[in-house]
Amino acid sequence: MTTSQQMHFPTRGGAVSERIVHDKPIPLRLTQSERDEAFKLAGEESRSASNLALHIYRIGLVEHKRRRAAMSAHA
Repeated sequence: MTTSQQMHFPTRGGAVSERIVHDKPIPLRLTQSERDEAFKLAGEESRSASNLALHIYRIGLVEHKRRRAAMSAHA
């Protein structure tokens, strides 16, 4: 797969969502213990480490947006 190719990422309901862009990665720096834990969890879930990072990012993004909305509501 070349860097300009993209993959479809299925959503929870099975529908295909936006394409994953492979030529514009965002580096993620972790401590050694965070990296070890990520690879352990990825293996337990039969995921690649990058897929686990994307999965956790998406979960965290939802939480981040929720917190921002709550802060805006109280401002």
